[in-house]
Amino acid sequence: MRLTRFTLPLLSVTFLTALTGCGGSGGGGTPQATTAPLLSLDKTALSFGPTMLGSSSADQIIQVTNTGNADLHISAFTATNPAFVIGANTCASAIPPAGTCAIAMHYVPTGVGTNTATLSLPSDATGATALVSLSGTAINPAPVLNANTTALSFGYIPISTSSADKTIQISNTGQLALNVGLVSSSDPSFAITGNTCTTPIAPTGVCTLTVRYNRTATSPLTATLSIPSNDPQTPNTTIGLNAATITGIQATSALNYYHYGMFMVTGQGLLGLGLTISDSTGKCTSPSVQTGTTPTDTNVSFQCAVLGSGSITLNVKDATGTVLTTQAFTIPEPKVRIATSKGNIDLQLNPTSAPITVQNFFGYVYGTAASPNFYANTIFHRVISNFMIQGGGFTTGVTGPVQKAPLFNPITLESNNGLKNLRGTIAMARTNVANSATSQFFINHINNTSLDYTSAVTTPNGYAVFGTILAGDTASFATLDAIAAVATQTTANGYANVPVTDVTITSVTQTQ
Repeated sequence: MRLTRFTLPLLSVTFLTALTGCGGSGGGGTPQATTAPLLSLDKTALSFGPTMLGSSSADQIIQVTNTGNADLHISAFTATNPAFVIGANTCASAIPPAGTCAIAMHYVPTGVGTNTATLSLPSDATGATALVSLSGTAINPAPVLNANTTALSFGYIPISTSSADKTIQISNTGQLALNVGLVSSSDPSFAITGNTCTTPIAPTGVCTLTVRYNRTATSPLTATLSIPSNDPQTPNTTIGLNAATITGIQATSALNYYHYGMFMVTGQGLLGLGLTISDSTGKCTSPSVQTGTTPTDTNVSFQCAVLGSGSITLNVKDATGTVLTTQAFTIPEPKVRIATSKGNIDLQLNPTSAPITVQNFFGYVYGTAASPNFYANTIFHRVISNFMIQGGGFTTGVTGPVQKAPLFNPITLESNNGLKNLRGTIAMARTNVANSATSQFFINHINNTSLDYTSAVTTPNGYAVFGTILAGDTASFATLDAIAAVATQTTANGYANVPVTDVTITSVTQTQ
């Protein structure tokens, strides 16, 4: 009984010890991880493209990587079609974990047509056998015609003139002699003027064709050059032939001084010309492609700042600066209306004789973003009957006129421009300094010849006239007379000849 009693605990201890050794709760053992190689390919297909019979393609490389944790062993391998040849091979020895090797393959076709095969890479890697699909096309030795261009552009050629010759180079990039047949143009206006392709062209050899465009009134702007040959892939090579023409230039907006003038050049083949426009008179300044438009092959839109009047001549030029065509336009003399509390005064200005002065005046007419319509709500602050009325620089103040700060720098005096200070003319006011005029102007109530330029000896000399009330405009002259007749005073802040009741300029606007 005692033996039985003590045997059970001993067996129990022994069992627990066995459990501990097997990684149970009483010990620290760890199961061993599985180890195996894994094979990974950087590509699973090779395509060798067309390859000449009797030649070999360039090598293509397959890279093998062992992504497992044991050495990888690749057994002997071959492609299922002998046309796909194994070259250099660094995969014959064991590939360690994370190691790589490379297999080079090339294509040596033995028969015309498409060849396919499979490359099997047996190994001790886990998983299925790695496969790479192979393909290539075998072609017979043949001549290959290669032209150095697919189109010849002759640019703008005026009617009754001829272009310079343009050259096409033909090369034979094949394996056999290239025979070029009778080269022809679909229209005689595009004439073949030279041909060195009349004899067989050996492999790597070249020949040339030259073409000239002889434009007549009925010549087409496009044609095709046909080049037949014994190239089996392209037995008839075609080259496009084209020229450009300009059919017109038209204004697409009203042409007004101090505005952008818009013009459109129309024709065919315009994109390749690199067109620009210019104005030889300098009245259409800063020409450029019109904002918001995109040139096309049939029309190109331009814009320029119109800062002159009278006749202008637009020149359309190509990228080399050659004038292709010209067109004359007329810009009318600008006109403005000075609206006052006594009525309106309409004036025609003369930017031809006084370009700086007129441009400056319009700068104040339109003002700036911060100070638009500068003249609005200014006053005629100096009125002398039988002399002149002066305004454009002051507003009303408590003790008398208050001067407005000018928007721009003073301008150069243009009194020597041939215009006289006659009744109804407008001129710029200034100080005793010649080049001091800014915004202020005066309108002559009578002929004031004493204000005219006389000679260069006296400085400053004269006042720059830049416009006039047109003859026969009785309403404007009546407003001038009404303003000249108002009662005037000397104000508390010291200004003389100031109207007792304000004569306000409500606006100055461009009417033409």
